[in-house]
Amino acid sequence: MRCYNCNRDYDDNASFCPYCGAPNYNKAQQNNPQQVSPAPQQKKPKEPKKTQRVLTKIILILTATFIILTTALVLLIHFDIIDSPFTEHHTKSSSSQSEQSEETDKGENAKDDEKAETTTYVDTHKAEDFQVDPKNADDFFGDNADIKSKIKADESKTIQTGAEAYKDLTGRGFKQSDITALYTADGKTSGSAVSASDSKKYPMYQTYYRSANNDIWLIISVNGRVMAYPMSYNFEENDEGVAIYVSEKDTMTSFDNVTATFYETVPNDNVVKLIKIKKITSKALDETDIGALIYEQE
Repeated sequence: MRCYNCNRDYDDNASFCPYCGAPNYNKAQQNNPQQVSPAPQQKKPKEPKKTQRVLTKIILILTATFIILTTALVLLIHFDIIDSPFTEHHTKSSSSQSEQSEETDKGENAKDDEKAETTTYVDTHKAEDFQVDPKNADDFFGDNADIKSKIKADESKTIQTGAEAYKDLTGRGFKQSDITALYTADGKTSGSAVSASDSKKYPMYQTYYRSANNDIWLIISVNGRVMAYPMSYNFEENDEGVAIYVSEKDTMTSFDNVTATFYETVPNDNVVKLIKIKKITSKALDETDIGALIYEQE
């Protein structure tokens, strides 16, 4: 008798296999045919389970082997122990593209440099072409006014300190805005606000005033002389074609910062029209009708 479970031979009369303990179905059928289990041929499905387990082990072994080999190959290529044609080709392609990109960038930079050089040259050329010397103050005032007198700022007896100009202008009622010194005595730009304690002398000061009828005035003090420039009127209503100034005299005083010189002039009528009033104060400007004054003086 061959055991269906362990495939060994044993005595046909034995009820069980002496090697694995599997029952002898033939012997049991002979003794009691109605109470036997299925024939041994129907129990052999156990064999496919063994085959399935073997196949599973084989697949696992092959998979593990593939993973190990792949990992080893990657490490060998990474550490340059062996060469990979794909990696080498990809590296060469990347290098080639990088070199081409650098050459392109160099070419574009060279073109930009050429453009910049050209632009610089053109700009320099234009600047040289249009450079002109500033007009001499004597020539300017000689062409546009009758020069009555001129004096250097450092020789003037009437040039005011910041404190003197502050006291004079605020005393006239011009307190709405800061009083600013425009230049230093040697003609350099200043732009600093002055106060009641400022002892430094400046040739020219200015401030702004909004009158009761909302006209904006520029108040100027030059060498101790106060004048007023009606900004609103000159920008919006002036039909005279010339600038209008309000002065306390028939002359106006100007400062040339290039030569640091004061000029007292009577401007030509086609350049500046002077409107004379007794004293320039905030109250006087509140009551001033420029149009009416121009009409009266004509």
